[in-house]
Amino acid sequence: MIIVTGAAGFIGSCMLSKLNNKGFKDIVLVDDFSKTEKVPNTLHKCYHEKVERILFFEWLSKHSGEIDFIFHLGARTDTTEFNMAIFEELNLNFSKKLWEMCTQCQIPLIYASSAATYGDGTLGYDDRDPDLSFRLLPLNPYGISKNEFDKWVLQQTDTPPRWYGLKFFNVYGPNEYHKGRMASVVFHAFRQISDTGYKEQDTRYRMQDTRYKIQDAVSRIQDTGYKIQDAGCRIQDTGYKIQDAGSRIQDTGYKIQDEGSRIQDTGYKIQDEGAGTNQPASGIRHPASVKLFRSHNPNYKDGEQLRDFIYVKDVTDVMYFLMNHTSETKPHHLTTSPSHHLTSSPSHHLTSSPSAICDSGIYNLGTGKARTFLDLVKTVFTALDKPPNIEFIDTPIDIRDKYQYFTEAPMQKLQAIGYSKPFYTLEAGIEEYVQGYLVGNTCY
Repeated sequence: MIIVTGAAGFIGSCMLSKLNNKGFKDIVLVDDFSKTEKVPNTLHKCYHEKVERILFFEWLSKHSGEIDFIFHLGARTDTTEFNMAIFEELNLNFSKKLWEMCTQCQIPLIYASSAATYGDGTLGYDDRDPDLSFRLLPLNPYGISKNEFDKWVLQQTDTPPRWYGLKFFNVYGPNEYHKGRMASVVFHAFRQISDTGYKEQDTRYRMQDTRYKIQDAVSRIQDTGYKIQDAGCRIQDTGYKIQDAGSRIQDTGYKIQDEGSRIQDTGYKIQDEGAGTNQPASGIRHPASVKLFRSHNPNYKDGEQLRDFIYVKDVTDVMYFLMNHTSETKPHHLTTSPSHHLTSSPSHHLTSSPSAICDSGIYNLGTGKARTFLDLVKTVFTALDKPPNIEFIDTPIDIRDKYQYFTEAPMQKLQAIGYSKPFYTLEAGIEEYVQGYLVGNTCY
């Protein structure tokens, strides 16, 4: 049996999909399942049981002998949260207790660390230096909590039979829809491009082009003959010319607005291209744009801040490799036998190699190649077949002095223990994510 904590979240639910795709179904999901916005991430997945996070240790004490492996991916990940007590409870104390139980019951463990532990990067990103964790100065409570656990782990003489702490760099990909402000820049760029002007089937409002009718979820503006009417007030032409020229409605420099949204024509035509041809709302022409944080560091131009962006499927590939890893870089022996939990389907049984502990440790998990935010956003535009249009805004004050301008993961340590699969390029990862998931609003 395999346990995944944070199983309803972004990386946890993608790991669940990876395990299902590899034939594993005897999986226990641990999370706070009261958060309904995460429900789509576990729909249609195969697993044995769901366990609420607050009941997990009680459950584990009763079933520890049945567990083959634990992926500890649950954490509070909000880098803008400054209540350290929250991080101490969820990221530090919970993780320490899980480590101790894995040690006592000899259960292999992978846990999520973070590149946020590296702070502003001035001390480098070398995961081969065992003392670096004790010198690092993370920039926010989230990074501090992850680094404190890393430091605590490195001081332990009693350990699980195999353990791996993974410093995730900038992960993007499907199943992050619920993360709000903390979702990846790829996700936010897609939403900004899609929301510019109006996009059909948007969750906040819908635009329908049915001959000459443009409908907003808050109010309706109808062109009936040559009269423009709002459902609560009338906009009258008092000296200014508002004209319907056949199938073209032009606002010559004046705003028509309602409380919920603003329709502004600033040199762009709002038009029905071919009356009666059932053209979709996407036929409305408007400039798609993305806002990026401008640089407040003289060493970096606007948009040229650098990050090591890694596609979530690369992350799950690495974790699956480590689950099956021994120090001889051969996979564990997998035997298929009838499950004593799910008698209707087989389950894999993992057997461990005692020598694998020599490869236990903390590992970077990025691609090893930093790319600019400009590269990323232009690739999103390309995936949507739209010309780039990028604006720069000030970095919010609350995170400005804690902003990382460069991250890049040296990956030699992971490669040295046998991981050789190429990572997705930024272009390939974004294209698959945008076209395969975001456009259709689907989960992995």
